[in-house]
Amino acid sequence: MRKFVMITLALMAVLPIAWTRDTMADDKRLSNSLTIEQIKERVEQDLTSGTSLLEIDKYFSKNNIEHGYYKDSNQIMAMVKHIKGGQVFIDKGAQIVIKLNEAHQLNSIEVRPVFTGP
Repeated sequence: MRKFVMITLALMAVLPIAWTRDTMADDKRLSNSLTIEQIKERVEQDLTSGTSLLEIDKYFSKNNIEHGYYKDSNQIMAMVKHIKGGQVFIDKGAQIVIKLNEAHQLNSIEVRPVFTGP
């Protein structure tokens, strides 16, 4: 009985995450079905040096990715939640930081993992 309860609890923790994953990893959109490395590759491929703030905003909006522009630091931060690579009680996300130059154009991209849990 105890084993059954443990398995049930584990499934209750994992299944909601699995159900929210996008199964279309092969399309050219950003999604949570990608690994951190795939997200980094895709963003670097889609957003090249010199891309404008407006185009970056359109890119993240088109891909339904939460993002915001921070005027004080002149950067855009975005988050892809529930990506591949998390564990049973630990969720993994990808934080994307895009630093802009004085003309509000892409200067650099940084993609790093973010872990959350109970």
